[in-house]
Amino acid sequence: MENIKEKILNSAIEKFKVNEYKQTNIQQICKDADIATGSFYKYYSSKEEIYFDSYKKENEKVKEKILSTINFDETPIELISSIISKIFEETSKNKLLNEWSTSKYLRQKLQSESDLIFKESVVFKSFKELVDYWDEKRLLNENVGKEEAIEMFSAISILDLHQNEIQTSNYQKLLKNMFTALLSLILK
Repeated sequence: MENIKEKILNSAIEKFKVNEYKQTNIQQICKDADIATGSFYKYYSSKEEIYFDSYKKENEKVKEKILSTINFDETPIELISSIISKIFEETSKNKLLNEWSTSKYLRQKLQSESDLIFKESVVFKSFKELVDYWDEKRLLNENVGKEEAIEMFSAISILDLHQNEIQTSNYQKLLKNMFTALLSLILK
């Protein structure tokens, strides 16, 4: 049986996915979770707190979905292109995950916690698993160790948190090009 905190969180995820942050209120979440509004505060101190928990849980769910559908035997460039396309596809239709890039307030809050958020992000976790896979298969360039490769992916993940500040007409293409250049550096 679903515990009350989990029930509240699942309700919030569904509300944020459909209504976004500003249009979602605690009363809606509580009504959906079938609890009294006052009970909400036994588990969460604010809408902001439950939003970030919702973001983390949804982000993990999407990462698992993406990683479960990729073919690790593709060439690295095909693999990266596939992952990036799937990330854009999944996040563009999910208001909860997409909102950090469109809401200045949430973007600032996420960036203030950027170390945690980026290490929890779909992009970072997906590419960390790839580096682990390539290291296991001995595909990494000897001059670039596993940790350095992860640091380079981290740098791109941090850039991704600031995508609204980058002047480009096609961010997805730019991201693919940056990853392609990175792959030429880190792989044999």
